[in-house]
Amino acid sequence: SDVLGFDALLRKHGPNNDGGIPIGKVVDHLRGHAFFDGAVTAELTYDYLEALSNGTEDATFICDVEPLCMKGAVGKLHIYAMLGWAAERRGTTCAESISKVVNRGR
Repeated sequence: SDVLGFDALLRKHGPNNDGGIPIGKVVDHLRGHAFFDGAVTAELTYDYLEALSNGTEDATFICDVEPLCMKGAVGKLHIYAMLGWAAERRGTTCAESISKVVNRGR
């Protein structure tokens, strides 16, 4: 089950981007789930995902994740790494960050 909606994003946008999801589509998806707040803004998230996509920021989700090296696109593991980054910024757990997406910000 795709409760986070990332599989649907990948199916819709990935084939046109060699398997990467455009960062703007990820941010729009998160915006639709009321994910953003004062600690984690859409702009900060876009910039962080962009840094992951071009390799200037290291991504870690349980283990290190290599960048896709596709300008402006990220993979699902990069999105999960971003959820961990968001949790750190908020001073919460990764589970709470994921819950914020699943429960549309509640």
